[in-house]
Amino acid sequence: MPNEQVGKLRVLVADDNDAMRRSAVRRLESVFDVIGSVCSGDALVTAVLALEPDVVVSDIEMPGLTGPRAMRAIRQSGNLVPFVFITAGVVNAQLWLDAGAAGVVHKMDLNTDLVPAVEAAAGGRTFISKSIVS
Repeated sequence: MPNEQVGKLRVLVADDNDAMRRSAVRRLESVFDVIGSVCSGDALVTAVLALEPDVVVSDIEMPGLTGPRAMRAIRQSGNLVPFVFITAGVVNAQLWLDAGAAGVVHKMDLNTDLVPAVEAAAGGRTFISKSIVS
């Protein structure tokens, strides 16, 4: 699938909460080419393999295949797309970075932190929302 918006990062979003997924997409599409959004980890694996995004933004907790489990399945296929996890809960961000994520953003910080997190992930850097850092 050719990138219609040359030069823009291609981002895929996964979150089982419709309102949160739409909010993330709205925030990202002002800067990036959002190539899709899905509501489960299983759909995320399929979409990543089909669409080949530059960065994935995924909820950590989703029914069925969680974000981290989806990331592991994608990694096992040989795809190393960077992941930025989003969460509404209290989280040990270092645990997810150690597991292979490029960033962790708290959902209450989506408006300020999501774009910089995606940019960092695309550039090979890590990002953690300040509200998560203890």
